[in-house]
Amino acid sequence: MRQPTSSSHTLLVTLLAVVLAAPAMIGVAGASRDGEPPDTRASAADPCQQVLKSQGNAEGLHRRCEAIGAGGGASRGDFNGDGIADLAIGVPYEDIGGLDAAGAVHVIYGSANGLTPTGILAPADQFITHTTLGLVSPSAGDHLGSALAAGDFNGDGYSDLAVSAPDYDIHGPASRDGVVFTINGSASGLLPSTADNAPTGGTHVSARMGAALVWADFNADGFGDLAIGSPNAKVRGDGLFCSEITLDVTDAGRVDVAYGSPTGLSIFGHQSLKQGVCEYEFAEAGVGHDSPEQGDRFGAALAALPNPGGGSDLVIGAPGEDLGLFDKRDAGVVHILHGNLTGLSTGSANQLISQDTPGVGGAAEDGDQFGRVLATGNFSGNREALVVGIPFEDVGDNAQRDGGAIQVFFSGLPVVSTDDSVFISQSNLANVSAESGDLMGWALAVGDFDSDGRDDLAVGTPGEDVGSTVDAGMVTVLYGASGGLSTTRIQHWHQDSTGILDFVEGGDQFGYALSAWNYGRTRHADLAIGAPFEEVQSAADASNQRDAGAVHVIYGSSTGLNSSGNQLWTQDTVGINDTAEPDDRFGSALY
Repeated sequence: MRQPTSSSHTLLVTLLAVVLAAPAMIGVAGASRDGEPPDTRASAADPCQQVLKSQGNAEGLHRRCEAIGAGGGASRGDFNGDGIADLAIGVPYEDIGGLDAAGAVHVIYGSANGLTPTGILAPADQFITHTTLGLVSPSAGDHLGSALAAGDFNGDGYSDLAVSAPDYDIHGPASRDGVVFTINGSASGLLPSTADNAPTGGTHVSARMGAALVWADFNADGFGDLAIGSPNAKVRGDGLFCSEITLDVTDAGRVDVAYGSPTGLSIFGHQSLKQGVCEYEFAEAGVGHDSPEQGDRFGAALAALPNPGGGSDLVIGAPGEDLGLFDKRDAGVVHILHGNLTGLSTGSANQLISQDTPGVGGAAEDGDQFGRVLATGNFSGNREALVVGIPFEDVGDNAQRDGGAIQVFFSGLPVVSTDDSVFISQSNLANVSAESGDLMGWALAVGDFDSDGRDDLAVGTPGEDVGSTVDAGMVTVLYGASGGLSTTRIQHWHQDSTGILDFVEGGDQFGYALSAWNYGRTRHADLAIGAPFEEVQSAADASNQRDAGAVHVIYGSSTGLNSSGNQLWTQDTVGINDTAEPDDRFGSALY
């Protein structure tokens, strides 16, 4: 992003960059830039079908492949209205009806005894597929369940589920257009018969609609609203002096916002947003900063930040944003849009943050992808905060490549303050050290695990080596304190932690996905942890199902998370529909 003083400056700088820069300089997120060796697995046709490389080469997987999805919001998923959260689990690589990686979603309901799938204390586990949703012409690689969010979109007191298939083809084979569905909640749980397409203002070719989702009440009307990220969308560029002579920009990204009503999400008041300062008829509205550029991937991550007006502001990540003509490629930025009674603001008063913003730690560098992961919480008990995950941040004087970090911003002016923001890597924490390829900040979740009135933060580090076991993965919990997050009262969880079910194995990537709600048992928040590359021993014939996936749940207590009574879920767990199979990646997304 070039911090233009006018739209003419923006276009001139953009044209200069195109003329002078070699093709490799264009900031297309997800492209391999480091000459990584080809994948050697049997399914190498899919570049995402590989485990993390050894330390120092971790960029081989996730720099070449986009994150499978993200979801979030300020509402727990209580789909049956019993006051206890339920857990939605994405299985985006599930094979359905002979279609490879068509995808699916499981919903396990909470109860007084915690999560239970049997239908005795709570509704039985639900298995949601294309058939459940009535989706026409599903195909291989749709990746249903990539992103999840829950909110009460129709105001009936029950949480509703939003689920995406960002690679669903509408405009032809492999077009990867994307689709988002909502399913209404009820006293008996989710009602598949109510499944409906979320209103998005039309379909968008190769947009990957639904790669990110977030729930919030942006206009403070009491109905849940849904923001939908389409990071690969083609949008209209900003013309010189906002003239009508302008070109479309591929992979720039857009965000659609559908507002809730008594009948659910409505096209009425719908907003389509992009980076930029120009507004054109029948095109997306610019958010007041920067201009759309190829590979920005605006909308790749979303979060909602409560505001003093009773609504929420929308936080949008553009991790592929370039901050220089010839360097700082894919450095990334974050936009914060004000929510008010008429919806989200698109004016210049909105906030734009990068690692080149004064007060922000780490410094913008090639490939950092600042804004790839987002979360919000109130860690001090009196100030809302925004957390930005930077899993590709190089730490330790850049010696630990892709070690990862997080940046915490507290509420202030114009929306959050950068003056007292905090940069945290593993170098700041006890009993752990920053290493190349750890990917700290790959996933984030917020919950009050000890019920002290302050939120706590769970940080996924799926590339962490545990002992000599490579890429086993780890989750670090930083507890809230009067000044924000504590870096001394922390916990490190992995599959060899005392009392945790299962054990570490190479490539499990424990901490790849996270979600935190109160699933029952106590009044404390609990933590769900995805390990989608977990090898599961088949319950049928004891054969090993590679990358079948698993989800761990650690329950809260008055002293914080405690391994007592923790749970391990797979598709072979009694009461769970379907069976564990190779490459299902159960637990790739959680809500």
